[in-house]
Formats: sequence, C-alpha cells, structure tokens
Amino acid sequence: MSDVAQEDTRGFFVHGDDHGARLRGLFATDPHSVVRTLTSIWSSGNAGKTKSNAGGDTPYILDQLWRVLDDSEGAVWTGLMAAGIVPALCRCALFYHPPAKAPGEKAHKAAQCEAHCSHHDDETDSPWYRPLVLISGALSRYADSPADIDSAAGARAAADIKSSWSKIMQRIWSEPGENISATPKAVSERAVVALIMLSLSKIDPSFTEMIYKPADLTLAVCFRNWVLARAKDVMPNVRLLYTLLSAEILPGSKQAKDATASPPSSSHELLTRMISGATKAAGAQKKRTPAQTAEAIVTAFAAQLTMQSITLEDTGLVVLFLHAFWATAKTSFTPFARAAYGSKALWVALPEVMRIAAEEGEEEDHLVAIYALEVYWEAMSPSEKDWPEFVDSMVQGWVSGGLFDALEESLDIIVEHKNGPMLLTFVLTTMYVAHPRLNPKTRTAFYTQLPRTGLLLRLIQAARPGEGEDFCLGDEGEYPAPLADGGPPLDPTDARWRERAWETLWRLTRVLQPTDECAIRGCRMQSESRHSCSTGRCRTVQYCSKACRERDTEHQEMCRGGWFAQLEQKRPWTS
Repeated sequence: MSDVAQEDTRGFFVHGDDHGARLRGLFATDPHSVVRTLTSIWSSGNAGKTKSNAGGDTPYILDQLWRVLDDSEGAVWTGLMAAGIVPALCRCALFYHPPAKAPGEKAHKAAQCEAHCSHHDDETDSPWYRPLVLISGALSRYADSPADIDSAAGARAAADIKSSWSKIMQRIWSEPGENISATPKAVSERAVVALIMLSLSKIDPSFTEMIYKPADLTLAVCFRNWVLARAKDVMPNVRLLYTLLSAEILPGSKQAKDATASPPSSSHELLTRMISGATKAAGAQKKRTPAQTAEAIVTAFAAQLTMQSITLEDTGLVVLFLHAFWATAKTSFTPFARAAYGSKALWVALPEVMRIAAEEGEEEDHLVAIYALEVYWEAMSPSEKDWPEFVDSMVQGWVSGGLFDALEESLDIIVEHKNGPMLLTFVLTTMYVAHPRLNPKTRTAFYTQLPRTGLLLRLIQAARPGEGEDFCLGDEGEYPAPLADGGPPLDPTDARWRERAWETLWRLTRVLQPTDECAIRGCRMQSESRHSCSTGRCRTVQYCSKACRERDTEHQEMCRGGWFAQLEQKRPWTS
C-alpha cells in the first residue's frame, strides 16, 4: 500500500457514518493495513506526537477488533493474528492515550463513540485497558479452545507479549487510572492482567518466568488488584496468586501443578513482591506502614470470604490462599499474623464459611469447612515472641466470632475427614493451653459459649461407637500441645485423635466454666444446689432454677447415657 493510500486508511475511520462497515471490510480483505495503522499510530517514536485524527482512530479500531474477536468463526481474527495484531496491541497498551478534544468536538465524538464503540467508553477506561482486554480475549481462544485451534498461533502470541510485558506492567503500576477506583468499570480492569497471565500459563508455562524477574511488577499489580477487588475481579487474581504461592508450600496440589516454571529463590521472596502491591492505599501518596499494610490485607481476606457474588467453590479457593499466605507470612511478614489475631471480621467470616459448607450436600463443598479449620491450625502457632502478646486477642476472636457454633454444625464433616479430628484437637488444645493467660473479657466470652454438652456427646460417640464401652481420660503429661516448627510429624489418621478431641473439650469446659453459676450456656445467674441434675446420676452441674434445669436437654441426654458418671469416676475434675 502506498504512503498516500496508508494515510487515507488512517483518516477514513473518523470521516462519514459508514466508516464502521468500511473498516470491517478492510479487516477481512487487508488485515496488514489495519495492523500497520495501529502500529504507526502508537509506536514508541510516534507516542505523544500523533495528530488528533490519527489518535482518534484508535477507539474505532479497538471496538471493531472486539467485534471481530466475538465472531465464532474466527477467520478474520486468524488473518489479523497472522498480520501481527498482538504486538500492535501491546504497543497500544504501552503508549495509547485518548486524544484531546476541542470543546465543540466533545459532544460529537461522544455520539460517534456511542454509535460505533459499543463495548467500551474511551474517556473513562484506563488507556491501557482496551488493548489488554482484546489480548485477553484472543489468548482465551488458544488457552481454552479445542486442540484444533492453531497452537502455534498461541505460542507466537505469547512470544509477542513477552517482549513488552514488563513495560506494560510498569505503565499499569504508575498509571492505574480507573483500576484503583470504586466504580463498576474498575472491576473488569482489575481482572484483565490476571486473566492474561492465567491464559499464558496454559499456552506457554515458561511465561511465568517473566514475573519472577526482579524488575517485573506483575505480582505487585495483581496483588494491588486483589486487595481492592470486591466482585468478579476477585477470582482471577486469587487463582493466579494462589497458584504461584502454593507451588512452593503446597506441592502436589492441583493448583500448584499449573505453575511449571521455576519459582524464585524462595516463597518468601515471592510474598514480599506481592505485598509491595498493598503498600499504598488507593490514590494515596504516602506509603502504608507494615502494620497498616497487614491490616489492609486482612481486611481484604475477611471481605472476600463473606462475598455473596462468588460461589462456595471460589470461597474455598480464597480460604486456601489465606492459608498459603499465612504459612509464608509467619517468617517473612510477621505484621500479618498480628493484624489477623485482632481482626474481628476475619474470625466472624471463617465460621460462617464453615457453616455454609456444612449446609451443602456435595463432598467438594464439605472440604471448604476443612480448609477453614486448617486456617485455625495455621494461626495457632505464632512465634514465641508473639504468643504471649497476641494469644488472648486470637482466642477472643475465635470464641466471639462463632467458632463453637460452626464446630457443632460441621462436626460430622470434621470427624469423617482424615485430618479433621487432629485439626479439631489442636484448635481446642490451643484454647486450653492459653487459658491461664486469658483476660477477664475473653473468659467472659467463653462463659457465653460453654458448655457444649451436645458437641461433647457427639465427639464421645464418634470416638466410642460401641454401646456400654468404658473409657478414661489420658494423663495430663500425654496431652498434645501445639506443634513447634520442625517437630516430628503426626499421623492425622490415628483414631486416638477423636478421643483427644472430646477430652480436650471436656478439660476446657471444666477449667473455664464457673462452678457457682448456672450450667445453662449464657445464663450467668447464681446456681443453687437444690437445682442440680435431675437424673441423679452425676454431681457435675447445678442450675439457677428448675426452668433452666429443664431447658438443658443436652445434659439430660448425656447423663442418662451414663457418660457424666464415667467422667466423674475416672477423673474427679475441679475447676
């Protein structure tokens, strides 16, 4: 095509009402001219120097590209791919800025855009978003389509993107635009980078090596997007970040197998680069302190765990990401654990996840309750320095957040899962070991949650299914304490974990339940000996009134079965 003809092509997009139809025809008959047009407008040499008409062509080109990409046949797009549309879009992502409009031109341009640019609003989109969403759509054709799609074209696209990727991330980091706003448009913008990365990891797994380079900002961009995410933008970022992080600390997981590239020197380095994306609040100039950064991250986890717009399966992935993040942050970002220990929202969200999972009928849904319990496991072994200072706030969060209610509702899932009894035992153990350090406020929280006679009975029955079997409490010295780092591995399938679970709950109840108060959970009235257990088979409980005694049907059931009598005979506990 001659220079005159090329200039004519660049100009016709903004002349006349039929330019959309003419452009679609050009895409099909001469894709190289479209690519040359887009490339010449936004090459590094012309960036910032283009005429307003030339720059104004870009929204129309991008919109027509989206229409072509939507075509299920894909023949036109295949021709554009062969002509080099992907590197042209990368240049556009690097350099595109909407052209300035004269005051009298703005309304006319808005009308044109409304008529011809149906997918996007050029004035409010971040300038890099529209080319990137086209790249994302193109890659999905190769990452998620049947094998008959040309895999070589996908590989070429990945190679074209690789040469510009880090510079594009630098632009997004420094020019976030709508990306950090609270508008609905920002939701799509915060998802696009992660979607591209997830597609590229399928097309060319070695592409992830790009983001391990010290100067690359992909991790920071995606983590910033994740912290701000509150809708459908959550999951692409969670999938990417969890896949990368879990490849180090959760080998063999399904998600970890997707990341085949060599990871950085340690998961701690990976986490540090992620966290850099949360060191500034949206629109702020001043950096957050480490404690403020940790609080922002914990707040994001708590919000996403209770998000109504994602499925339970997706919530489970958020829980897994929380577990992986916490496991790595123990040594590489200690402010996170400290912020989590004091987060009321987090300790309310996790029991709610357990309860919702218990209500579902599918085994995959039930696993989400186990994932949530594993977060408690992860939380219960802080550093020796943090333990005395934060154990009280952690236990108070557990108890006040509804953990005991969640355990009751999900107990069947827990005792049947191979790791469940061990996880439950250690969670209860942490509270038992911590009880001497608890302040009056935390003890009061326990008074409103204990006793859990029904939970105790179900645990005993799970450990001792045979009728009339005798049992005894283990010696205090045999009682398991929280595992220290580097300690010997324990067999979670050992049947004795079920016994340890109910023993721990019994001990916890006896040391924290006041002997001079009514045995009904939540009733703080003075107990009276004349209102003791009506069965006559135990001496363990007293009530404030006959009405409270009659309300305690759980105790009556357990006592009539002879369980409390055996407990008193084998170990005469006192508080």
